Amino acid sequence: MITSFTLVPFYLGQKAALYTLHFQGDAQNITLQFLNRPEIRTHTQEHQYLLSLLRTFPDKGCVQQYFRNESTADNAVAALFRDPSGTMQRPALRLCCCRYGDRLAILGNGCLKKTRTSQEDPEYQGMLNQMRVVDTIFTERIIEKTIIMRDDGELIGDLTFIIE
Repeated sequence: MITSFTLVPFYLGQKAALYTLHFQGDAQNITLQFLNRPEIRTHTQEHQYLLSLLRTFPDKGCVQQYFRNESTADNAVAALFRDPSGTMQRPALRLCCCRYGDRLAILGNGCLKKTRTSQEDPEYQGMLNQMRVVDTIFTERIIEKTIIMRDDGELIGDLTFIIE
């Protein structure tokens, strides 16, 4: 099966850029699809917290304390939703992403936390696997210099990908 997606800006700022995946044929990018799902919006406090984080990163940077590594050290796959204040003890929302330092995050899909650990949730593991593929092909383009990351995290170059 051939899949095509484009990296599209989600939020751009002076210190960081957030991009997301927009699959060919979809009306919205996958992050908006996640954020607009009714069952996600019912988690009002966490939903609002997640939105505020996403709005904050472009001007403050993609600060590591809000991300949890969800894969191996040799890739950028992470989950966004760490609450350093500890006010939300057990977050029920998971948002997959790839974090490239403080300047760039590529947002993926998300889901409700249904299991104690992420390894026990096949839906979430599928999302993480998708982001591993994104990380691999994005990193190849950065190395080949067909995509350039500016100092503010904005991406320049060929942002359309085809996965066969």
